[in-house]
Amino acid sequence: MQAVIDILDILVWPITVLLLAFGFRSQLSALLARVSRIGYDGFSVRFQRLLGPAEQALSAERGGEVRAERQPREARLQRLAEQAPRAAILEAWADLTEVLSPVSDGGDTALPAIKRHTMAADDSVAIRALADIRDDALAADDREVTHDMASRYVRLACRARRRIETGAA
Repeated sequence: MQAVIDILDILVWPITVLLLAFGFRSQLSALLARVSRIGYDGFSVRFQRLLGPAEQALSAERGGEVRAERQPREARLQRLAEQAPRAAILEAWADLTEVLSPVSDGGDTALPAIKRHTMAADDSVAIRALADIRDDALAADDREVTHDMASRYVRLACRARRRIETGAA
């Protein structure tokens, strides 16, 4: 009898975990679909769900936009991304909010401008995604933000800025 109790005592947690995983399989599946990397160093998890919509919304250039290679601002931010990726994200967001200040309520965020529909819908999707990524970067450890993520963010923030500048002109 004691042997059966010992075996059940050993198996109770694995069985419980399997039952929970089975019960929440759809939620776990959706979560795992969004994870692009899990790292041990600082346990960083990047979610492509934030960067993907911004890249899609800003994928096509509009007429009147200046190409990226002619923009010293983006080149400066890309150099910063190589040395300090997290700082590059924060600086790119600050540059973006500079151009949004005239259409927002003058606060710290660009989201009031989006709420008042002063920009194209695809641009507002991108701005919201960029704001969420910036918030994640603020909370992240310096080692969690990679050069690749910062470089992509800088490219998108600069493209969003160019769109807003040419749309306002």
